[in-house]
Amino acid sequence: MKFLLFFTLIFNTLLFSEDEIINDTDKQMLCVVSYPAKYEQEIIHGIDQRVQVQKEDSFTTILQPNETLLRKTDGNVICYNELTRISAYKDRVNKQTDINSLDQHLKNHEIFDINSYINENREFIEAKYGTGMENQCKNYKDGEYCTLRNGLDILYNKEGRVKKIFIYGSSLFELKGNLALEADSFSKIRANNEPLGLWISEKNKKIIKSKPSFESDNVILWKNPSNGIQSIVMTSKDGHMAINGYSRGNINKEVNLQNYLQAIEIEYVLDDKAYAIYQKLRPMPKNTEFNVSNRQPRRDLPIKAKTTWGEYLNQKNIIPTNMFKAFYINTNNPKEVISSEEVKKISMNYNSNQFHNIDSKDFGGYWVGNFTYEKEEQMQISISQSWAKTRIIIDDMIIYEGGTNEQIPYTFTKGKHKIEVEYVNNWHTVGFMVSIKNKEKIFTSSEIKKELNEHTSKNSEVVFVGAYNSSKKDQSITLKIAKHAKPIVLVLNSYDSVEWIIQNPQNVKIEAVIYSAYKSGVEVSGDISKSIPIFAHKDSIGSYSMEKKCQCINGGAVFNCDGSNAIDTINAIESFTGKKMFGFSTKYGADTLIVPNIIVDEKKKKELNEELEKIELQRQDCQSKSNPEFENIFDKK
Repeated sequence: MKFLLFFTLIFNTLLFSEDEIINDTDKQMLCVVSYPAKYEQEIIHGIDQRVQVQKEDSFTTILQPNETLLRKTDGNVICYNELTRISAYKDRVNKQTDINSLDQHLKNHEIFDINSYINENREFIEAKYGTGMENQCKNYKDGEYCTLRNGLDILYNKEGRVKKIFIYGSSLFELKGNLALEADSFSKIRANNEPLGLWISEKNKKIIKSKPSFESDNVILWKNPSNGIQSIVMTSKDGHMAINGYSRGNINKEVNLQNYLQAIEIEYVLDDKAYAIYQKLRPMPKNTEFNVSNRQPRRDLPIKAKTTWGEYLNQKNIIPTNMFKAFYINTNNPKEVISSEEVKKISMNYNSNQFHNIDSKDFGGYWVGNFTYEKEEQMQISISQSWAKTRIIIDDMIIYEGGTNEQIPYTFTKGKHKIEVEYVNNWHTVGFMVSIKNKEKIFTSSEIKKELNEHTSKNSEVVFVGAYNSSKKDQSITLKIAKHAKPIVLVLNSYDSVEWIIQNPQNVKIEAVIYSAYKSGVEVSGDISKSIPIFAHKDSIGSYSMEKKCQCINGGAVFNCDGSNAIDTINAIESFTGKKMFGFSTKYGADTLIVPNIIVDEKKKKELNEELEKIELQRQDCQSKSNPEFENIFDKK
């Protein structure tokens, strides 16, 4: 009996051991927690019986910024906001932070952003969600009724504009059953079997904050609840009440009569004038083949601009010389200038509503400046943008209009030139940069190696810096060069276009700079002589992630690794530069980095190689768990 008691204590200690999930963002996170029922075999009155030691439990909780959720390791937890999604199951924790990995999760929730359908059309919806709805639509009353997904349908009018949406099915279930027919249930919609994200549910709450226009046992109605929405109708399941929790086991107990929610119908205002204005400003969104042509730049340029945003936003015609006057707007109310400033370059980088409370999906910017050239200059205009649309106008001529990353050669004649840039964003983050600089030559690895052999010291060493993007509004990353006795070659790599600002307080001898990026428009400035060669590398160099994490999925069906082991980057850079790497600094979203912050010596290389060996052993172990071959399945003992 004592042994049994001791075993039970050990078992419960293991069963209820905890780990931490931390909200390291500046937004609230919604967490869905579920624990399965647990059972033990116990001897009771001489009979071996199965006894429940933990009840099944499911609940939601809100995790504040910097707050920690303690999770028992037998639980399944999903925490998410518009910046991060963390899923934890048993001993596996997966965190998604970059836009590409969050993409589908965000879309699943945002199809229930009721405001997002105001003044929209079929082309935009198909481009945004990639529905491929050719076989999911039926003609209906001079329009089309189409199934989107996740319990949401759309009714388009004959012009293809969104007239109504319908929410139904699994979207109207709580964690433990049907949603009640109550006004508050509007904010409890589920997206892909998850409670609707706070960043969407809070918007929906504002729409129906007023008292319903009509309410009965099986209908709740709001008339004109907000601008752009004509009505919202909630109807009950089967048009009558149902017994909540009914079963033969509780037939003699108290039961509750409950109206369940069957469907929600939202009808939109079809305002022709508002629709025309919005369609002119709004860019096509990210996604599939539906919007490829809309994101491509116009090929009939340059043409004269009929009007520019300056006629509305810069009515005093204040245009600075050799810098830009910037005007920032919310595209839902484009004539109101929310903020204005003078800037040396065109860039904007922020998440959510962190800039003057402008929601990133509604951000618009206009930059204008007069630039003087002493002689004819052949320049390169680089546009780096995410899911957005940009128009560039020089001397009243449109030289670019589109939603792609582009490099445009442009010759400025001697004299003054007026440059205007108009930008509208359509994504969860604003990541935008336009650079105008001398046309750069692109080098291959072999060409760079040859240049380094001719123009750098034999004893110089490489220092590598890797970042996905900048965390600063102006897209800059400051590099503080640490003291080093030997000359160095800086190798810089990023995904986004950034401005690398070099600070060299120790006067370390920098003999060359090499940079690469997925997007064009990278700039290098700061404490660096004009005589130092700067090479733009043809291909991406290295990674911002220097740690490789792997997991065996589905019993060996998949061996998946994220990130990169630093030894891969070190070997690649040492190979094409012909120089030893002294150290590196890496970060996903960087503002300031000490360079280097990791020293690469023989001890460090040994550690990195040992990590690779461990990963290979993990891979082999994972493969050994996979399903056997058909002809060898009976060979196992």
